Amino acid sequence: MGTARPPQGTAAALAWERKDDKEEETVKLFEGLPWWVKWVAVPVIAIVVFGGMIASAIGFLFWLLFKVLVFVALVGGLVYVVKKFTSSSSDSRDSRDKW
Repeated sequence: MGTARPPQGTAAALAWERKDDKEEETVKLFEGLPWWVKWVAVPVIAIVVFGGMIASAIGFLFWLLFKVLVFVALVGGLVYVVKKFTSSSSDSRDSRDKW
């Protein structure tokens, strides 16, 4: 579903035309070059240049996921232990009341 083009003569229409021009320039940049430049060389260069940053971001996300899982496990364990002890102590009170 595309966005409707703004009315002619407005600032939005001028910005829209500039955006279209920039997209055409990008397409023209790769025009006439072999397919492997666009689909192999450019991504490889991007990985070489930004690889450390990408690896750091992925490492941070895994570290954060691990911390969240540890937090969930600890809270779950705490809830389990508290419910276990409170239910066993209430059971013993009930049994004392019955005698």
